Parts: sequence; structure tokens; C-alpha cells
Amino acid sequence: MIYYGVDPEFTHNIGLLLNELEKYTEIPENIKITTNVTKYAVITRYPGEYDEITKADYEESIKIAENCLNWVEIKIKDCEEKKIVE
Repeated sequence: MIYYGVDPEFTHNIGLLLNELEKYTEIPENIKITTNVTKYAVITRYPGEYDEITKADYEESIKIAENCLNWVEIKIKDCEEKKIVE
């Protein structure tokens, strides 16, 4: 969002960040599911009574995070290339 001149909201809520980013660029469906890992940002940071994180949850979350990271790296590269051309 910084590329678009927008300071992102300070939040752990990935859905809010993606909704804001979607005003400037298309968000693929496989990236939209990244909102599923928001709950882990909260439960690992703040004490409380939460459901146990299973190995399957962990593995799915890692896959989602990797997909998101790869997409972000591609978007950053695209933005850098556009700056070079401009």
C-alpha cells in the first residue's frame, strides 16, 4: 500500500489490510484466504482460552503464508519495475 501512497492501518487483521489494498490492485482468491490466519496472530500474542492449534491447522497456515509471501514478492518486483520504467 505504501507504493500507492497509503499508510496501512496498524492492525493484526489481515482482512482489513486486504480490503484496503483491493482498492488499488486485484487480490487473487488464493490470497484472500490469508484472512484465515488472522486468528493465529491474535491467539499467539494475547493470553486466553483458545482452541488447540492442530498439526493440520499449522501446515495449512504455513502453506497459506508461503503463497501470500510469494504473491507479495511478485507484487513488489512489479512495482519496482514500474518505477524503473517511469
